[in-house]
Amino acid sequence: IWRVFSDITDKIGNVHDTSKTINEELKKVQEINVEIQKNANYANILALNASIESARVGAAGKGFAVVSGEMRNFAKTSSDSAKAIDQTITGINDKLKMIYGTIHETLSVSSSQQENIETIKETLEQICSLSEKMKDFCKNF
Repeated sequence: IWRVFSDITDKIGNVHDTSKTINEELKKVQEINVEIQKNANYANILALNASIESARVGAAGKGFAVVSGEMRNFAKTSSDSAKAIDQTITGINDKLKMIYGTIHETLSVSSSQQENIETIKETLEQICSLSEKMKDFCKNF
C-alpha cells in the first residue's frame, strides 16, 4: 500500500510539472499577443494618418481612402482577436490555478496517508514482535 501512495505522489508531481510547463507556454503566448495588440494599434494609427492624407488631397485620394478604411478594419479585427486570445488565456490560467490547488491538496492528503500507513506498518511490526515474545514466553512457562 505504501508503494501505491508513493506512485500516486509521483504521478501527481508529474501532473504538477506539466501544469507548470503549460503555464510557461501560456506566458509566451501572452507576450506574442501583446505584440499583436501593439501591431493592431500601430495599423490603426497608420489608417488614421492615411485617412487624413486622403481627405487632404481630395478626389485624388479616393483610392487611398479605401485602403485606409481596410486598414482600420484590419486593425479592429486584429485588436478584437487579441482581446479574445487574452480572455481565453485568462480562463486557462484560472483553471490552472484550480488544478494547482487540487494538486497541492492531493499531495497533502497523499503524504498524510503515506505517513499514516508507515505508522500502521510500524505498529503492526511491534505487535508481531510482541506476539513472538509472548509466544516464546508461553513456551518457556
